[in-house]
Amino acid sequence: MGADTENGVGIILVDPRGRILCQLRDNIAGIAWPGVWAMLGGAIEMGEQAYAAAVREVEEEVGLRIERLHFIGTIPALWSGGTLHLFCGGAPFSDEDIVVGEGQDARFFAPSDIDLLERTAPFLKPVVRGFVSDPRYKLCIQDADSSR
Repeated sequence: MGADTENGVGIILVDPRGRILCQLRDNIAGIAWPGVWAMLGGAIEMGEQAYAAAVREVEEEVGLRIERLHFIGTIPALWSGGTLHLFCGGAPFSDEDIVVGEGQDARFFAPSDIDLLERTAPFLKPVVRGFVSDPRYKLCIQDADSSR
């Protein structure tokens, strides 16, 4: 299947301590925001539903399967003018469980620490700021804790 280069998914995963998983993107030409911290995500494949793309992207990027994701909403995909479908979920694993399949690194950060990161994708900080005041943030913490 080919990628739908206009539309994508972004996934916010939260561990039982309320930390959010971020990925340090590869520093290569041809990708959006190389070498910066971002949420997990990527392009939706042609014919693929956004939810399935989100599950696939988590597995490809950190080597772990998330069984339950919650739809947050959509924002403009800044790289294409298309749509970025946002999902969130509980992450019942730790930094040590992550197997980086894409990007340079992936690790959990306290939301306040994300604000201190110098090099981030343009949407990361505002999305995280809004998300931590949303009831789904606490729901994701509960999901992560109950899945252990």
